[in-house]
Amino acid sequence: MKKSIRKDIVLIGLLLMAGLVLGLILLLTKKQGKSVEIHVTGADTRIIPLSKSGSYEIQGTNGINVLVIENGKAHMEEASCPDGICMGMGEIDSAGQSIICLPNEIVVVVTDPKADAEIISGSQEIDAVAGGKQ
Repeated sequence: MKKSIRKDIVLIGLLLMAGLVLGLILLLTKKQGKSVEIHVTGADTRIIPLSKSGSYEIQGTNGINVLVIENGKAHMEEASCPDGICMGMGEIDSAGQSIICLPNEIVVVVTDPKADAEIISGSQEIDAVAGGKQ
């Protein structure tokens, strides 16, 4: 019975080490964003660099939200929406992360133009095309 306990401890130790290595890899390869794009009702767009600290008022469809940028991270500090879920989304700083306020129709997305350009200019083959009537 002692041999099976040792094997279990070794297996748990290996799994923990593998998890730590995977976490470290993910942390080191995280793409830091350069700016935030603010979209209101899907049309109005404003771009603010993450290096520019400050508070920014955003006029949504039902009121004003306040976006704060500090230390290269952005978070929603105030929201006029009834549920305030966007304030609980935390800080964003990696390309692709977003804060969304549905009642005010506000979307804040972290972007990295360099990473976006690399994706667009990449030599990827098209394997399918979807479309309507021809």
